[in-house]
Amino acid sequence: KMKKGETFNGELLTDSSKAIQDRLGNYGYAFANANVIPDLDREKRVVNINMAVDTGKRVYVRRMNVGGNTRTKDEVIRREFRQFESSWYDSRKIQLSKERVDRLGYFSNVDIETQPVPGTSDQIDVNMQVEEKPTGNLLLGAGISSTDSLVLSAAIQQQNLFGTGKTVGLELNTSKVNRTISFSQTDPYFTIDGVSRSFEVYNRRTDPSELNLGDYIIETTGAGLRFGYPISEFERISFGAGYEGTDLEVGPFSPDRFQRYVNDFGNSSYAVLLNAGYSFDSRDSAIAPTRGRVTRLTAEYATPLGDQEFIRTTYQEQFYFPIGKLYTLALNGEVTGGFGLGDSPYPIFRNVYAGGIGTVRGYRSSTLGPRDADNVPIGGSKRVIANAEFFFPIPGMSKDRTFRAFTFLDAGNVFQTNEKIKFGELRYSTGVGISWLSPVGPLKFSLGVPLNREPQDETQRVQFTIGTGF
Repeated sequence: KMKKGETFNGELLTDSSKAIQDRLGNYGYAFANANVIPDLDREKRVVNINMAVDTGKRVYVRRMNVGGNTRTKDEVIRREFRQFESSWYDSRKIQLSKERVDRLGYFSNVDIETQPVPGTSDQIDVNMQVEEKPTGNLLLGAGISSTDSLVLSAAIQQQNLFGTGKTVGLELNTSKVNRTISFSQTDPYFTIDGVSRSFEVYNRRTDPSELNLGDYIIETTGAGLRFGYPISEFERISFGAGYEGTDLEVGPFSPDRFQRYVNDFGNSSYAVLLNAGYSFDSRDSAIAPTRGRVTRLTAEYATPLGDQEFIRTTYQEQFYFPIGKLYTLALNGEVTGGFGLGDSPYPIFRNVYAGGIGTVRGYRSSTLGPRDADNVPIGGSKRVIANAEFFFPIPGMSKDRTFRAFTFLDAGNVFQTNEKIKFGELRYSTGVGISWLSPVGPLKFSLGVPLNREPQDETQRVQFTIGTGF
């Protein structure tokens, strides 16, 4: 880490010694030492650095031990190990094993240490200690009103069902305007080689006519199946297919966009969908990352087998940079674009929206971008989002990475199919927030201030959500 002619720096010298030991650790020398022997010339005010390296014996790992998991099965943790028992010690693989277990998102803390085997000089045990966290999110709601009668809603997601590593989600909503039922399940190790399988079935019904909020009814029923294939330690590709049917009932006072949809597709239409994706994830943690990168690229194609033919793609990049030991800078960028193919216009039910947590905080959720003649936000087929967050510990809680504060700067907007993306029309906001791994699930709270609000924009200073990340 030091070069000839530079000013002496004790910290860099220590880093150099550690880097040599770490490099030797990659080749099985777990007890290597790199000792600094300085040769000081006080008259010339220079020092020659001699490094005496003692590799020690090459060692191998006797056992990989796991502790602290009371609900999660050992298999769920061990299948993420890249260091194997009875093989040469490799510090890179041990660190990678720790990061892969941490990226599961099932544990609030993952520690790993090596311990020499008593009575031997070439064997060690690797001990991993985990601290489990709640992996389920449960939301319940109930209300009674004179117009909507009894309203019941529930949503539950369990990321580590019965300690198997599988994810199951169920959503129910019984209000008169929005009625939803959906079920999803993901098995990250559908095969022992790490091929994942996900499927979802859902039915969504929107009926604002019940409360005289709109003269139309939309009902969508669909299902999808998806498989993911690991192509490296950090990369996956995925392929899937799905079906979605939409029924739209319109009245004489329906918004123009729904009238046009009926003219294009009729009251009933369906889409046969194919999708593909690529992801890269090198974060050191799924809960509170401090370094690493995430890349996601997805494409969805509605084939000519259905009534609609279109393509929608999304590209996202995230970067995490450690600043010292306590601070983290996180950057996020996302671009989404969709367009119709052949004679098919892009369907309005596939529009994307911006505003709120996850996009541009400080603006009301899903209200940015184009509006119809009634001043109702209608979304668009194109979206640009950019976020920057600077995380820092709460005073007195510097060691608790599950409870952090942050400042942010957001930018983004939505555009229609026939519009060009105009960066001059992006909305900006800034503010502060708190990210907390609460007992009911990850919670993110923010206080946002719009920086260039236009008269038609709707603002919302205080926002929160269950979930972490941007």
